[in-house]
Amino acid sequence: MDRATLTIAQTATILGLSEKATRQAVKRGDLPALVIGGRILILRAPLERILQTGGLSQPARRTKGPKKP
Repeated sequence: MDRATLTIAQTATILGLSEKATRQAVKRGDLPALVIGGRILILRAPLERILQTGGLSQPARRTKGPKKP
């Protein structure tokens, strides 16, 4: 039986991200996670759904562009 959760390192490898970027995605709420005893665990089933559907159910946040003069 597969575990229901993944570590930050495992998730980062799957997504091709750094561990820092993966933690930031969790903090923003972009990845489904639990914090147990200070340890961040990514929920496998919701992550697999995100990967299968090609993204999150909500639109991606826009970044601020360059300041206008």
